[in-house]
Amino acid sequence: MPLRGWRQGSLSLAVVLLSIAGISRAFADVPQPVSTILPSRALEPVILTGSQIPDWSTGPEVTFRAPQPPTDYGVADIQGQLPPQLRSDCYQPSPAPDVNGNVDPFHNDHNCYQSNQLPIRTVPGRTGVDPNSIRGYRWNPRKGRFEQIPFQVDTKWIHYISNNASGFAFYSGVDQELTYTYDREGFRYTTNAPYSAANPGIVCWAKPAGGIVAAPDPNPTLIDTDEMVFMARDAGTQAPTGASLPKGIVDAREVQVTDPLTGQATFVYLMLSGKDRDGGYKVQPAYTAANSPYVHYQRDPNADLFVYSQSSFGNYGKAPSGPVCTPDGKPVIGQGFKLNSAGVPVLDPSTYVQRRPLDTATVTTPRYRFRYDGRWVMDSIQVSPDDRGLSTGDYGPNLIDRWKARAFQQSPGGDTPCCGYEEEQTNWGGSSQLMGEKVGPVRIIRTTWGADSSTNNVRTEVFYPYEVRYQDDLRVHVIPPLDGIYVQRDMAAGRVTKYLNPYIPNGVPVDGCNDEVFGNFNAHLGSDGITERSDDQLGGAVCGQNHNQGTTTTIGNPTNSCSNCIHGDFDAPDYTFSGPPGTLQWELSSGPWGSLVERWNVSQVTPVGTPAAAIATQPYYRDDSCFDDGTGNDPGPKLHLRSKDEPTTWGYDPVTGVAMSPAPAGSVVHQRVCWSPADGLPNPNFSPQGDIRYFQGDIGTHGLHVEFIVDSDNAQMTVPIDEIDTEQRQVILPGDQGNYATGELYGHSFDKPLVALETLSRFSAG
Repeated sequence: MPLRGWRQGSLSLAVVLLSIAGISRAFADVPQPVSTILPSRALEPVILTGSQIPDWSTGPEVTFRAPQPPTDYGVADIQGQLPPQLRSDCYQPSPAPDVNGNVDPFHNDHNCYQSNQLPIRTVPGRTGVDPNSIRGYRWNPRKGRFEQIPFQVDTKWIHYISNNASGFAFYSGVDQELTYTYDREGFRYTTNAPYSAANPGIVCWAKPAGGIVAAPDPNPTLIDTDEMVFMARDAGTQAPTGASLPKGIVDAREVQVTDPLTGQATFVYLMLSGKDRDGGYKVQPAYTAANSPYVHYQRDPNADLFVYSQSSFGNYGKAPSGPVCTPDGKPVIGQGFKLNSAGVPVLDPSTYVQRRPLDTATVTTPRYRFRYDGRWVMDSIQVSPDDRGLSTGDYGPNLIDRWKARAFQQSPGGDTPCCGYEEEQTNWGGSSQLMGEKVGPVRIIRTTWGADSSTNNVRTEVFYPYEVRYQDDLRVHVIPPLDGIYVQRDMAAGRVTKYLNPYIPNGVPVDGCNDEVFGNFNAHLGSDGITERSDDQLGGAVCGQNHNQGTTTTIGNPTNSCSNCIHGDFDAPDYTFSGPPGTLQWELSSGPWGSLVERWNVSQVTPVGTPAAAIATQPYYRDDSCFDDGTGNDPGPKLHLRSKDEPTTWGYDPVTGVAMSPAPAGSVVHQRVCWSPADGLPNPNFSPQGDIRYFQGDIGTHGLHVEFIVDSDNAQMTVPIDEIDTEQRQVILPGDQGNYATGELYGHSFDKPLVALETLSRFSAG
C-alpha cells in the first residue's frame, strides 16, 4: 500500500513537470524584444588585459598541479601516507600546539593555496613591464598636455585552492582559480595574541598566521591576464601627433575606446614611468586608494574579532578552532572560556569552537553605500540623490532586505529526497572564509571562498563608482532536479515599488502580491497522499492582509510528516512573465529612493560536447509578503532562523514597555501580519528586534534559479572541465526611474560593452 501511494505521488509530480515542459515548448519560439534605444556609456568601466598590449606582456601564464588523492581526515590521514612532494603544501605531519594550546587534528590543512608544480610560470624568452610602473592619462586639449586619470592595475594569476579539512574535501579536492593579487587575504587570519588575564578578550582579535597578510604576485612582470582599469567617462580626445610626453615617462601606448553601436571613439594613454637613482618611480600615481574620487572601503572596527562561525553541517568548510567573543568583544563562557575561582575568564581548550572573523565592512562611492554584515550577508544598498555621497553622506534609505541564496529548497520545513535546506547566513556564511580584499582608485574587489559542500566555490564582488558586478565560480556536486540553487535579491518593502523587464515593459507593482501567472507552488507527494497549493495568480486573484493567494488540492490524508515524502515550496519559470526559456534579460527594480538595473550572464567552463542537461538556468521572481524563506529582516525580522515555526504574536512588555515577539506574559497580544503597502513603510526601529508587527517576506525578490546540476566541481581535476560561472551586473541609479527606457539604456550596455584597442604608438620619450 505505501508503495502504491508513493507511485501515485511520483506520477503527480511527473504530470506537473510535463506540464511545465509543455509550457516551455509553447514559449520556446517567442522572439526576444528588439532594442531600439542605444545604451548609455556614461557609467561604464573599461577593462584592458595584458594580452591587449602584447609588447608589454610576458605572455600567458603556464602552470600545472596534479590532482590530489581524495582526502577525508574524518576517515584517515591520507596526506600523511603520501610522499612529501605529493602532499598538500599546508600539511604538517605533527603540528605543534598553537598560541591557545590547541593541536589541530586536521594537520593545519585548512584553506590553502597549493603551489604550481612546474619549474616555470611564464613562457621563457619573453620580458614584460613592471605593472607598478603603468599610469593612465588623457589628453587635455585646453591645457595642451597629458593629465593623469584614476587608473589601476590588478594583477591576476592562477591559484590552486583547497580546504582538505572540510568534510567534503574528498569530492572538492584542488581547483584552479584565476583570481587577483590581494592587499589582504582574510583566510590567513587564524591566530591571535597570547592570553592575558588583564585583557582575556585579546585572544579574540584575529592576526595573520606567520605574519603573512597576503600572497605576493608570483609573476614580477605584466602577464596576459593582468587587468588595467579606468572609467569610460575619464577618456578624452585624441592627442596630436608628436605631443610631448610628461616628464619621467619612458614609453606610451594610445588606447582607442569605441562604442560598437555608434562608432564614437575616445582615447586613453597608458604610460610607463621611469625609475630614479634610488629605484623609485619618477612619476607617482596621482590617484590611489587613499584619495580615490570613486570608491572607498572600510572594515568595521570589530571586523577582525573572532566569533563562533559554523554551518549547520559542522564539518563543512572546517575552520581552525579556538576561543570566541561576542561582537562587542566579551569572552563567551562555554565557547573557549570558563571562569576561574576569582570570576576571571580563562581559556578552556575543551570547549573551543570553530571561529572566523566577523569580516563586516562598508563600500562607499559618490552614488551608493553598500554594506557587508558577513561574508555572504550583503544587506544594504543606499543611494545618493545627487552623487555627493562621499562628500556629504547623503545616502537614502536601504533599498534591499538582503542578497539571498538557497540550495535544494526555497524555505525551511520542507522534505526533499536529498539534502534539506541551505541558505546564505548560517550555512554558507558559517562555512566560508574571506579569500581576499583589493582596494584601488577605480574599483574594490572582495572575494569569498567556500559554501558548505561547495568547498571551493569562489564568489567575487567588484565595486565600481556606479555599478557592482557579482561573480560566482560555482563548484558543487550533483544537485537533484527538484529545486536546485537560487541566488536572488529580496527588496525592501515600500522602498522599491515597481519591477520591469522587457517582457513586462509597463512593469508590475512591488506590493507583496505575486504577479506571476504560475510558478510558485507548495507540493506534498508521498505514501500518505498528495497536496498541491498554488501561491501565484493561477489559483486565485485575491491578495490582502494575511492573504492566502491561490488554492489547494488534496488527495488522501497528507500529514507532511511521513518518510519517503517530497514536501516543500517549488518554483517553475513563468515564461509569460520572464520570457522564453534560456533568456536572461535585464531587470529593473525602482522606487522613490533609487533604482537598480540588473542583468545575469551564465557561462559554463566546459569543453564542447558536455550534455546540455548539465545546467538549466532560469530567471526567478516572487513577490509574496507571506512567504517565509528562513532569513532576513524586512518587512519584519525572521526571529527563528531556518525554522518553519516563527513567532506569530507580539506585545508590549508590561514592565519595560518595549515591544517584543512573541507577546510577553501579561501583555495585550497582537498578531503579526503580512505587510501590505496600506501599512506604510516598515519601521526597523519599532523594537529592538525590528518591526515585529510584520512577518519576514519576499518583496519583489528576483534572481537566478539553477534548476539542476549534474556536476560542476571539475570531476577531481585541477583544471576547469565542468565548472559553472555566473556574473550579475548591477547599475545603481538615483531616484524613481521605473520605466522601460531606463532598462534599455543600461541593461543593454552589458550586451555590447565598449571596445578598447591599442592603436599605433605615436609617441616617444623626450
